[in-house]
Amino acid sequence: MDPKHLFYLSVVLEKGSLTEAAKHLAVTQPTLTRVMSTLEMQAGTTLFSRSRYGVKGTPVGEALAREGRAIQRNVEAATSIASRHRIGLDKELRIGVGPLLAATVMPEVQNRLLAANPNISLSIEVSRPTKVIDELIDNELDFALAPSATNRQIPGCVRTKVADDSIGIYCSTTHPLANLNRPLEVNDLATARWLSLGHGSPFEREVMDLLAEEGVSKIRTQVVYRNEGYLLLEGLKAGLHLSVLPHLPMQLVKQHYQLKPLELNRSLSQARDIFLWAREEMADHPMHLQLQEIFKEVVASVES
Repeated sequence: MDPKHLFYLSVVLEKGSLTEAAKHLAVTQPTLTRVMSTLEMQAGTTLFSRSRYGVKGTPVGEALAREGRAIQRNVEAATSIASRHRIGLDKELRIGVGPLLAATVMPEVQNRLLAANPNISLSIEVSRPTKVIDELIDNELDFALAPSATNRQIPGCVRTKVADDSIGIYCSTTHPLANLNRPLEVNDLATARWLSLGHGSPFEREVMDLLAEEGVSKIRTQVVYRNEGYLLLEGLKAGLHLSVLPHLPMQLVKQHYQLKPLELNRSLSQARDIFLWAREEMADHPMHLQLQEIFKEVVASVES
C-alpha cells in the first residue's frame, strides 16, 4: 500500500466526504475515488460506507486511517527536524501546559528558558491538564506543567511540585458582588453568570458542589472557552461574570485585568498544587532540573 494513499483515507474519514477531502488534499475527486478503490482492492474489503449523512469508516478503514495519520505525523516531524536544523534550532523541547498557566505563567518561563538556552527550539502544547499528561505518557511531550487533584502517581512519569496553590472565585473589580458592603454569602451567587475553561476539572466541581449544598442547584455557565485562557480573562474583565480559577496564576494578571477574588463566608479547601511532570527517562536530564528552577523562580517572583 502507498503510504500517501493511507493518509488520503484518513482525510476522507475525517472530513466525512470525498468532495471535502479532495478539496483539502488539492486533488480532483475522480483521482481520490480511484485511490480509494485501489486501497479497497489491496485491503480486500470495504473501507467506508456512503450515505446521505456522509462517509463512515468500517473497522478496517478506521484501522488503516490510523496508520495513515501516524505516517503523516512522522513525515511532519521529519520535516520539522530538517527545518529547525537549517536555521540552527536543532534541539527541540516539547512542553505541555494548561490554558490558564499558558496565559499567565508560561510567557515568563519561556523567556527565561530561551535566554538560558538560545539554541533550543520550543514546541508548546496548550490543552486541558489531563490531555497534556496523556500526551506526556504517549511520549508526545517531554515535560508538562499541570496541577494534580490527587496524590496518585502515574506509571512511567515523575512529578515535582513547583508551587502550592488553591482555587477561588474571581470577578472584575466592577462586578456588583465585588463591592458589597457586607460579607459575601453563598446564596449571593445564586443568580450569577459564570465563565469556564470547559474541562470540568475537579477543582471547578468543588465550587459547584458547595453551591449545591447551600441550595443553589442550577448554575448558569454562560460562556465556555475550550482551553483558551486569554479570552476567559478578557471576558471576566467585562464585569458581568464569575469564574473558578487558581490563585497563583491570577496573582500575575489580576492587576492588569482588574480582577479580584471574592471572599466567601466559607472557605474553599481543596489544594490545586502545580507540578512539573516528566517521563521517568527524563527525570535526571539537565533540562528537567533547569525547568524546575525556572518555574520556582517565576513562582517566587509572584509571591514576593
